[in-house]
Amino acid sequence: MFSLISIELKKIFRHKSIYIVFVIVFMFCLLNNLLFKLDYNADGLYKYSGSKKIGNYIKKLEKENKKYDVENESNKSIYITTKTKIEIAKIKQKYSNNDWRYIKANDYLYDDVYNLNYYKYISKNNDDLQKQFLIYDEKIKKIANNDWEYFLRIEKKELEKEKEHINSELVKVNDIEKQKELIGAKKKIDHQLIIVNYRISKKINYSNTYLNRALIDYQKNMDILSVHFNNLSYNDKLEYQERLSDYYVSKYIIEKKININKVNTLNYQIRTTIDDYELFVIIVILITSSIIIGEEFNKGTIKLLLIKPYSRNKVLLSKYISCFLMIIFTVMTIFLFNLLIGGLLLGFGSLKSGIVVYSFNTNKILKLNIFVYMLLRLIVKLPMFIIIETVSFLLGIVLNNTVSSFSITMLIYTFSEFINKLIINYNIKFMRFFITLNWDFKDYLFGGLSQYRYIDIKKSILIFIFYVIIFLVIMFGSFNKKNIKNI
Repeated sequence: MFSLISIELKKIFRHKSIYIVFVIVFMFCLLNNLLFKLDYNADGLYKYSGSKKIGNYIKKLEKENKKYDVENESNKSIYITTKTKIEIAKIKQKYSNNDWRYIKANDYLYDDVYNLNYYKYISKNNDDLQKQFLIYDEKIKKIANNDWEYFLRIEKKELEKEKEHINSELVKVNDIEKQKELIGAKKKIDHQLIIVNYRISKKINYSNTYLNRALIDYQKNMDILSVHFNNLSYNDKLEYQERLSDYYVSKYIIEKKININKVNTLNYQIRTTIDDYELFVIIVILITSSIIIGEEFNKGTIKLLLIKPYSRNKVLLSKYISCFLMIIFTVMTIFLFNLLIGGLLLGFGSLKSGIVVYSFNTNKILKLNIFVYMLLRLIVKLPMFIIIETVSFLLGIVLNNTVSSFSITMLIYTFSEFINKLIINYNIKFMRFFITLNWDFKDYLFGGLSQYRYIDIKKSILIFIFYVIIFLVIMFGSFNKKNIKNI
C-alpha cells in the first residue's frame, strides 16, 4: 500500500499544474500580507483620510449658502443652519477622521455654534452672544488641548440630571404603561452611565481605536445578560449567541487592553488561513483527483497499474489516500507561506497573544494557542474537503472525463453556499439531509448552534458519515466493475 501511495504522490508532483497553483498561492499570500502592512495603521485601522471629502463638503455648503440672503426672514433659518454645518466641518477638517474631535464635533459643538449664529444673525442680542461665545470658546480650548475627559464629565452630569428627572417623574406617575416607559428610559441611562464611567476609568475616548470599538460593542450587547435563552425562538438563539460572544470578548479586550482583533498582524493572518485560502485547497483537490483518476482513464495508463499484483480496491484506496494527503500538504504549505511571509512583513510577535473566543459549552472566555485554533479550524473544514474529494473521484470514474468531473464538482462547491442560504432562509425542513448543510462544522465550534435549525452536530456527523459511506461504496463498486480493456 505504501509503495502505491508513493507512486501516486510522485505522479501528482510531476504535474506542472500543481506547482502553478502553489506559485499563485504564494503570490496571493505575498500580496495579501503586503496590503495589510501598507494599508493599515498601528491600531489595525484602514488608512484613509477624510480631509479631501470634508473640503469638498465645505465648498458645496458654501456655494449653497450664497443662494440665501441672511436679511430675508424666510431664508435666515436655512442660512444659519448651513453656516453652522460649514463651521463644524472646518473644525473637523483640522483632525484625522479617526480622532475623537473629528468624530464628536457635531455632538459637542453643534448647538453652541448654532446658538452663536442665531444670536448674531437673527436675535442680534449682544449679551446672549457674548455669554454663548464664552461657553463655545471654553469648549474649543478643551478640544485644542485634547481634553476629552472634560466633555465626558459634562455628558455624565447631563445623564445624572436626566436620571433624577425620571426618578421624580416615576413618583408622580400612576399609569402602568407610562411607568414601564420611564423604567425603560432609566435603564438605558444607567447603561450609558456605566459606559461613561468606563471611559473615564479606563481612559477610553471616542477616537476610532480598538478600545473604543470594543466599548461600543460592549454597550450594544449589555442587555443580553437579562435575556432567557430557553424562551427564545431559534433565530433569536442564534443572535443571542453572537451577541453574548461579542459582549464577553469586548469586555476581555477592555479589561486586558489587548487588541486581539488587529487585522494587520501575523496572528490574524494565521487564524483566517483556512477560510481565506479555501478555494485554493479545493482547486488542488480537483487537480489531484483529475491527475490520478481522470488522466489515468483518458490516457489508458490505468491498465499499466492494474496489471501489477495489487487488487483494484488497493489501487483506488492508494489514490484516495494520496489525494487526502495532498489536502493536508496543501494546507500546511499555505500555512507556512503565511507564517513566513506574514512574519517577515508583519512581525512574529503577535503569535504570543493567541486567540480569545467565548465557549458556550463552559460559558467562559477561552484563550487558545493560535496553532491549536488553526488546527481546530482545519478539522471542522475537513468534512467538506473529504466530500469534495470523494465526489470528484466518483465522477472521474463514472464519467471518464476530466473536464466534466472537475467542472461538476467545482459547480457543487461554488453554489453550495447559495443553496444553503436558500434552504435556511426559506426554512425547508426536508432538505436537512442535504450534504452541503452538513459538511462544514465551523458553526459548532465551542458549542455554537447551526445556522439551520433542523440539524445539530450529532446529526451532521451522522449525515456526513452516511454520505461518505454511500459515495465510497458506489466509487469502489464502479471502479471494480469498470471494463478497463475498453479504455
